[in-house]
Amino acid sequence: MVNKKILIGIIAIIAIVAVIGGVYFVTQTQNLTQSQNSIHIDAGYITMSAGHALIFIAKEKGYFADEGLDVNVLEFTTANDELNALASDKIDVAVAGIGEPLIQMDNGRNYTFIGGVDNGDHAIIAKNESISENLRSNPENYKKYKIGTVSGIPAEIIILGYLKENANIDKNDLEIVEFKTAPDVVNGIKSGKVDVGLVYPAFQYSAEKEGLSIVNFTDELMPSLPDCRIAINAKDVNNQTERQWINYTKALIKAYDFYKTNHNETLDIVKKYVPIEGDELEISTYNDHLVLNTDPNEKGTIKFYDVLEEIGYVDGNVNVADHFNLIIYKTALDEILKEEPNNQNYLFLKGLFENQNPQTS
Repeated sequence: MVNKKILIGIIAIIAIVAVIGGVYFVTQTQNLTQSQNSIHIDAGYITMSAGHALIFIAKEKGYFADEGLDVNVLEFTTANDELNALASDKIDVAVAGIGEPLIQMDNGRNYTFIGGVDNGDHAIIAKNESISENLRSNPENYKKYKIGTVSGIPAEIIILGYLKENANIDKNDLEIVEFKTAPDVVNGIKSGKVDVGLVYPAFQYSAEKEGLSIVNFTDELMPSLPDCRIAINAKDVNNQTERQWINYTKALIKAYDFYKTNHNETLDIVKKYVPIEGDELEISTYNDHLVLNTDPNEKGTIKFYDVLEEIGYVDGNVNVADHFNLIIYKTALDEILKEEPNNQNYLFLKGLFENQNPQTS
């Protein structure tokens, strides 16, 4: 006859296993249900861009998931590649520069901006410090050198705008060589094909590490101009989809707060997406020229479009204000502030929104 204590022990073990199994089943079922109920979004970012850290943080910290979104983050070599994917519905949302989408809009594409991720930190680099000093001393000296660029990037637009404004120099006065990507520009300088290069972050830092020289950062030449805007296809904004974009924006706003308050963990997250480490990772993610925030900055974007028109890159037929949906951003920020009304980072974004955008009802 089985010992009564042993029998009770066996029954207890069976009961515990059943409970654990039941909890596991319920948890897995809940996770599956949550996954099935989540809205899937394919989101792009540009290779080596630590400036897109808010996207990475929102993904890794679960902020997208918390908002009922299943976000798949996809890497693109250039902003134009990313925007082409957006225009052909291969992705749902892009953070692909500012000059590039504005130029494409001038050529007929219809994007809507719902926010931003970063400003600044684009750069002009040169073969050596002697050339850098020569360019800093007199903008006329840009005429002396071959300049490598990736068409439409902020560094190109800003340096051309700066030269037009300060020295009445047009693009036709310069010897410009176009490359596919920023690494191609860097290699072009190293191989002697060009003397000066216009690059997007974080390639100026890797170039400097390889012996090249940083001439200027774009914010030193034309301050207050925004960079990567969050763009979606205009046709994808309607009463049925508005909530998913509000939630997407809320996740990025939460990521901004994390970026401001969790320095080391932010670096750990960024290096999962941007293959750099140590001091280079640090300076690519936190520096005086890079400003990460989520504000749409409609006023700054209109100013950027004006620069594009001044240098002849657009015809000026687009009413940029018509391509902003500020209600999405304002609603997202208001909802977060209701949850945390004393959060200083969110209050800063509120003030920024009021300063950089027209009033919304």
